[in-house]
Amino acid sequence: MRQVGRAVSVFDSLYESASTLFIKGEYDAASKFVKEALSMRPDNCEALRLAAPTMAGLDDYQAAMDYIDRAISIQPDDADLHDAKAGILIGANSFADAEVEARTALGIAKMDDRMPLIDGLDFIYLTLVDALANQGKMEEAQKVLDEGRVLTKSDLLESVGK
Repeated sequence: MRQVGRAVSVFDSLYESASTLFIKGEYDAASKFVKEALSMRPDNCEALRLAAPTMAGLDDYQAAMDYIDRAISIQPDDADLHDAKAGILIGANSFADAEVEARTALGIAKMDDRMPLIDGLDFIYLTLVDALANQGKMEEAQKVLDEGRVLTKSDLLESVGK
């Protein structure tokens, strides 16, 4: 029983170190900590969620996709995971695929009745707008942006294009 408690503590320490390094932009060091954490708990969605953008920060989009897809396979109805995948796809210049993931994220978030500013609905709208705009779908991007502005009352969305 002690071993389990210690393993969780070590995992938490590794995860926190990886998170701190990621925030600082130290992706190489962060990747080492998050990979070690995942070796202890390979199905931990939070660690998988952190590993994905960490690898994207190292321009290893295939590894990033592998991590985010694993997380989505564990929690397929998590809007934030789909939004994170859309962001990775945007980084990899796969804008049409990013649009699909962002629309999935938005659909899940709306079904969950998310509170617009509290639950990050504005960020999901912004990801979809980014995917659309990068495909040259400016009118559609504007419509999505306008819908997001009305629904979320977000200063973030209000500042887009200004």
